[in-house]
Amino acid sequence: EMYISSLDYRRKAGNLELVSVTLGNLGAAYMNLGDLEKARIALQEAMQLARKQGDKIGLKSCLMNLAGVERELGDYEQFECLNREAYKLSVEVGDHSGVGGTLHNLSMCEIRKGNYPLAAKYAIESLDIRLEAEYLLGLTDTMEAVGEIFFGTNDYESSVMIWACCDKLRTEHELVRMSVDQAEFDANLSFARERLAPGQFKATWDSGSNMELYALAKMFRNRLMILAKEVGK
Repeated sequence: EMYISSLDYRRKAGNLELVSVTLGNLGAAYMNLGDLEKARIALQEAMQLARKQGDKIGLKSCLMNLAGVERELGDYEQFECLNREAYKLSVEVGDHSGVGGTLHNLSMCEIRKGNYPLAAKYAIESLDIRLEAEYLLGLTDTMEAVGEIFFGTNDYESSVMIWACCDKLRTEHELVRMSVDQAEFDANLSFARERLAPGQFKATWDSGSNMELYALAKMFRNRLMILAKEVGK
């Protein structure tokens, strides 16, 4: 209600820059409330105004939030398009966090398409940014995507190793899982565990240690590099 009242006032005042900012905040609030259609409408208008004003930072924020809405609504084609534009803007304005986030999202898009070499390429770039920033939530998100890459290439032991660590960290640090549905994650982890051969080393890096996740990220980065070299072949 506060954003709606503020929006009415700013529309009457004719301050388009503040109208755009308020619409962006309103869209984010609707997202948090789960009202995705209202979030989409507010963010689309905010995005149009930000373009008109030449506000690159505001536009980037709208693009990323709207991409999240489209993902929740199941429009993955639009999710990918919005992330590609947000990635370019993040690079342009020097937003390293935005670059890392959009690269992670683009990796998830390629995973959905079964294009694991390109998914690996994006995941590596996202990992590098998030490792340098020591951003635990972002790193956990990207490492779960790395687990999906190995899952998709039938390397179940690697996916179990990664996912077990990430799942423990999310529980210990109350990190919200955004990229995939919890039920889907649990089903894939269970499926991967069942595919481990009897007597096969069942790695369980699940102490919940931040350093453990960083070590896994660095270890698997080299293996992702091998897969990423297949891009374009």
